Order: sequence, then C-alpha cells, then structure tokens
Amino acid sequence: MAYFRTITAPLLVIMALAASPAAAAPYTIFFYNTETSINNFSSLKGELDSYLSTFGAYEFQPFSDRQNFETFLLKRPPGLLLISSWHYRQLQSNFALEPVLVGTVQGRTTQRRILCAEKSITSAASLMNQKLASAGSEEYTREMLAQILGAAQQDIVDSVEILKVPKDIDGLMAIGFGVVKFALTTESNFETLAVVSPKDYRVLHVLGASEEILLPIVAVFEPADDNARQLVDVVEKMGDKLAGKRRLSMINLESMKKIGDLENGLLAP
Repeated sequence: MAYFRTITAPLLVIMALAASPAAAAPYTIFFYNTETSINNFSSLKGELDSYLSTFGAYEFQPFSDRQNFETFLLKRPPGLLLISSWHYRQLQSNFALEPVLVGTVQGRTTQRRILCAEKSITSAASLMNQKLASAGSEEYTREMLAQILGAAQQDIVDSVEILKVPKDIDGLMAIGFGVVKFALTTESNFETLAVVSPKDYRVLHVLGASEEILLPIVAVFEPADDNARQLVDVVEKMGDKLAGKRRLSMINLESMKKIGDLENGLLAP
C-alpha cells in the first residue's frame, strides 16, 4: 500500500491540475490607429495597464502593424477595439462589431483633415511628385488626400512621397524646417501650432480640407458580454479623472462618450 501511495499522490496532483479550469484571459483594449504614430509603445502600454488594472483584470495592448492587428482579431480575443473610425468602416465587412464610444477633443467628436503648405504655394497641383509629412498610415493618408483633392487628381495622390512623422504637429513644423513643403494634419493641430510656434504658423496656409471625420472609436465584438460592458464603462469614465485624462492625452484624446445618432450616421457604410 505504501508503494501505491507514493505513485498515486503525484498523479492525483497532475490530474487535479489538468481538471482545473485555465485562468481567464484578462479583458484587453486592443489599440491600432491609422491616423497617428506612436513613439513609445512600451510607455503607452505601461501607463494604460497601470490605470486599467486599478479597476479589474484589464490590460492595454497597442499594435504597430495593421496586418498583425487584423490577423489577431480573427481569434476574437476578449476585449475592446480602440481604432480610427476610418479603420472601423474597413473592418465592418469581416467582423461583427458594435461601436459604443467615440473620442472627443474640445467637446467635439469629429475633425477635418487639412492639407497645409508653404504660403508661397498657391495650388495643390504643386504637390505632384513632392514629399508630404503625415502621421497617418500611407493608405489612410492617400485616401484623405484623394478626398481633399477630388477624384480627378488621383495622379497627384499616387505621385506623392509620404514622410511618416510621430505627430501631426511635427509634420507642420517640418515645413518650417524646410524638410517638406506640404503636410496633412487636423484643424485642431493647425490651431495649436499658432500657440506653440507662431513663427512656423505664419509661414503656412491651408490648400484644402476633408469632410468631417469621427475621432477614434471603441467597438466591441457582438454579442458583447458583461465583462466587455464593464470595461466600456471604465473607458467612458476616463475623462472624468485626472489620471484617466492624462492617459487619453497619450493617444490625442480628451475624453470618451457614448456613440449618438450623429456618430452612427457618420459610421454607416
């Protein structure tokens, strides 16, 4: 009997471990933004993880590559997506998603992309074969340019060389430094430049603007479970707390609010 006990005790432990359920994966905010670049993914993840973990088993996972991000989504991981509204419309045909929150800046949920140039440049035709500074992905940048310039100017859009910059405002300052003659930015960043660098602002003007575009949104896989809804509630309230506002500012937002009729209309296919 002693021999029986010595061989069965380890077996019982192994059997118990095998029978026990695996630890539930934490609910995660999966982030990829076609509209801007991220300088330090490690810092962004660390700051957001630190904030979210105070509310439960939540994490933040940023992605730098669109293909990797979309391949990962095929697994339908437990959590939320924080993505550009442009990217959300691209994903609609492949994923069952429900938009639930939208970012805000200065109380607005929309923005317009604008094409800026040196004051000496008077026509968008001058953009042909030129270098353009943009914080957005190449696909996003070219689509915004096509919208601004019009369908008849696709040859100009295709000819542009895109210089990737960390932030929109860096693209504007690159014009002042003589690195480029054109930049794609938002109206709010153009206005911010007037405050932070009046000298650079004075040498710029706007050649054209896009339609109103929603700021980044939070979406959930349908049907959303209680854990997902609880994490949505945490994200919605981030703008109410100083620590939350500071983290949101790292992704160029001030707060998050529920999607309304206006936003749903802009997200419609």
